[in-house]
Amino acid sequence: MRGFLLLIGLLLAGPAKAQPGDAWPHTAIGRIERLGAPGFCTGTLVGPRHVLTAAHCLLNPRTRIQMPPHLLRFVPAGWRDGAGGVAVALAEGYRGGTGPSAQTVGRDWGLLVLDRALEVRPVPLLAQSVPVLTGMVGQKVLTRAGIGPAGEAARAPGCALTNIGQDPALLLHDCAVSAGDSGAPLLVGEGEGAALLGMHVAILGFNGYPHNLALSAAALAGEVERIVADPAFAGR
Repeated sequence: MRGFLLLIGLLLAGPAKAQPGDAWPHTAIGRIERLGAPGFCTGTLVGPRHVLTAAHCLLNPRTRIQMPPHLLRFVPAGWRDGAGGVAVALAEGYRGGTGPSAQTVGRDWGLLVLDRALEVRPVPLLAQSVPVLTGMVGQKVLTRAGIGPAGEAARAPGCALTNIGQDPALLLHDCAVSAGDSGAPLLVGEGEGAALLGMHVAILGFNGYPHNLALSAAALAGEVERIVADPAFAGR
């Protein structure tokens, strides 16, 4: 009986770290939780304390108003706990008061700055040019990464870009997505060579059909790097 109680104590007191089998880059991908508001999203660690996600994921879904940072939390795959927010940076020009739409989706990204650095290597952004992205259309080289129902890493490999939007910041893709996958990264490469090519932001209807839309890493890499390096955010 004593041994059983000791085992329970160790399980409860153990470190809130990723479990074996959840390898990088999936250990840098986690759930964005909104305390006091319904639903959740997916985010990717792209800086020491900076999590990239869809901008609408940082809003209260009921009021469409930005959530206070301290009510936002990032929990990486396989962790029992994560880190809280201390600041939010939304894409310049983002207007999300009415929810994702053809008018807002091109700027639908933001960064959550965490209250502490996590012992996880960030995922690099792969800023490919439009001609390179166009050449990738139809090639099943993408993996949509996310979080499973028990907090484990979830993967949807073998999917592809299907087109480039009229706004080249937007990528159309056929990766399987479901509730909570807003902000989920579209990865290319395997293991240590993986990088974020795009980020799923919405499913919108065009010409009577639903389309999965992602933001190209090329469209946001410069601004993300500037914010990550800005002492006004990095030093908080």
